[in-house]
Amino acid sequence: MSSVYKKKLICFIFIIVLVGLFINVNGGNNSINVYGALNTNNFTIVIDAGHGGKDKGSISLNSDVHESDLNLQFSKVLESYFNKMGYNVVQTRKTKASLNKNANKFIKLEDMNARKKVIEEATPDMVISIHMNEYKKDPTQSGAQVFYHPNSEESKKLSNYIQKSLNKKTNKQKLNLSADFYLLRNTSIPSVVVECGFLSNPTEEKLLKTKKYQEELCYSIFAGAVEYFLNLSN
Repeated sequence: MSSVYKKKLICFIFIIVLVGLFINVNGGNNSINVYGALNTNNFTIVIDAGHGGKDKGSISLNSDVHESDLNLQFSKVLESYFNKMGYNVVQTRKTKASLNKNANKFIKLEDMNARKKVIEEATPDMVISIHMNEYKKDPTQSGAQVFYHPNSEESKKLSNYIQKSLNKKTNKQKLNLSADFYLLRNTSIPSVVVECGFLSNPTEEKLLKTKKYQEELCYSIFAGAVEYFLNLSN
């Protein structure tokens, strides 16, 4: 079988899978039904739920929701999509707690170094760090945005695919941006930070708390990530 034919076959199977996922994610019961599967068990993805423990991250002005809790919810939903497709998934944070050794004294650098250690030990092919955004000066700001490190061309490519997929879902033309975030700067593999929406926007905050929107947005992140894998040879 020629390499060109193999690629066409993989793309065809991928389309069938995504159609099946899309129908079920956006359908009545929001279940996931995979009609086909790629050979994905050689790929490992680290999903990083930002913040945790005493580090609550952004806090909504309109309710008592904390970014750290939403990050964890989104990360678990995103993991379910990758698991259904046969990917290996490692979570940096599986509970509401931070990764500090001393739970009574939060040290940001210690927490970040612990996340870095999880990533290094997992030797993944991709890192997706989940966050929520805020901009209190302008509560009308909304939409999901993807960040990558300026020194990583592969991270930029990954962010392009995920941002494009998110833009289709949110019907917004947000731009993926470079940033010197700790995890992006200290990983040598394709890594992105996904800011899923603005807690400072009352309307978007309500959406971010719903199971349906979490599933739909995570599906968009997942689809962009898989598209990146499919185009690794380009």
